[in-house]
Amino acid sequence: MKLRKFKKIALHNYIDYSLAALLMASPFIFNLKADAIESKIIFTVGLAVLLVNSITSHRLGLAKIISKKAHLKIDLFLGWLLAVSPFLFGFFGSTIFPHLFFGCILLMNTFFADLSSKKIRIFQ
Repeated sequence: MKLRKFKKIALHNYIDYSLAALLMASPFIFNLKADAIESKIIFTVGLAVLLVNSITSHRLGLAKIISKKAHLKIDLFLGWLLAVSPFLFGFFGSTIFPHLFFGCILLMNTFFADLSSKKIRIFQ
């Protein structure tokens, strides 16, 4: 059972690093204007995911400053922010797919890690 929990949490961390790279590359992948708010938001969220993952106290964390529970709460907030940002900032008519898609992926990754361990439930 411990090995199974470890694998899910470690998988969450690997997905976070990969997702951060994809988010920061999204303005180039989806041909977003560099000075537009939609590219600034998606790049900033990607940078935040990378920073939060690198300062979390887990095996892949570099600085081990924040707890896994705090990491999951921040991921949850960033996922919701990214998913609703087209509607919140008014660019849903031009670009909605990358923000909604990656926001949902970030949320699913958060809930996946949350279900893997009773010790790090974020809704307690």
